[in-house]
Amino acid sequence: MDAPKPVTLIFLLIITLLRQHLGAENGDILKAPCVNIDKVDFKNAAIEVKRRGVLKFDSGASCSYDSPDHAEAGHPDWQNKIILDHLVNPEAGLSLRMIVISSKHLTGTGSWETVLIFTCMDGHLLKIFDRQYLYGAKVTFLEPQVMSIASPDWDKDDSMCCPSHEKRESFKWNSVRKTFYLFKTIRKKVN
Repeated sequence: MDAPKPVTLIFLLIITLLRQHLGAENGDILKAPCVNIDKVDFKNAAIEVKRRGVLKFDSGASCSYDSPDHAEAGHPDWQNKIILDHLVNPEAGLSLRMIVISSKHLTGTGSWETVLIFTCMDGHLLKIFDRQYLYGAKVTFLEPQVMSIASPDWDKDDSMCCPSHEKRESFKWNSVRKTFYLFKTIRKKVN
């Protein structure tokens, strides 16, 4: 295999820096057209979700599979639902969409909630925030530029059924990078 050419390395560096500047968690510029974020029909769209792959939603619901055998047999392993679709305006003239997807494990135990935030950029949909939380997440906007996400948190000796703590992450809007960044995490013991 030949070593990468300097031009290729420079191109990759430019793309990486551009993604960081845009604030994309994964540089996820999706192929879906997007002119106005509040007009995007997420409930009938294909959305890429960590650990689940691309989910094809129909009326806000989707099923996914852990193996090709389960898919062929038509036995879904996961039931996915859009449980929150919220318009966010962190600065004047900018609208974002927050989507929260709940994924329930049908063939085992567990569930995840995925918090995604999208914007329109150059006519395409851009994912600028992507976080997953085991056994749920409660999103609260303290003000348009500050959101808080509370989720269960386990000590090393906790069983999966019974997390002993709650983790509250606070995110603040960065108007230069056009994304929310984590600025504070608080853990508190729960009864």
